Amino acid sequence: MNAGRMDRKVDLLRPTTSTDSFGQVSETFTTEAEVWAQKKDVTAREGVEADQVVAQIRTEWTIRWRSDITPQWRIRYGSEIYTIEGILEIGRREGMKILSTNKDSPR
Repeated sequence: MNAGRMDRKVDLLRPTTSTDSFGQVSETFTTEAEVWAQKKDVTAREGVEADQVVAQIRTEWTIRWRSDITPQWRIRYGSEIYTIEGILEIGRREGMKILSTNKDSPR
């Protein structure tokens, strides 16, 4: 794993739930950590959803090993939010490859 290629600072967002005064449960995401990552866009495609054009980008992130990340977490890079699809271990807990998607808002 080449640490010099990890040149993007990203936020790891952990899901949390809260209950309001009416008993409604809502899920929000809290910043758990800010880490250095390598970003590699793997695929991009455009499609139509609900009569609107939507772009979807599949991105692979490489970070140092962490034992707490699950696929329910999200990644924030700048103003973009990425949904985690899968997590792969690199070596013997040297690092992680995180596969994610980012859907742009409809155009």
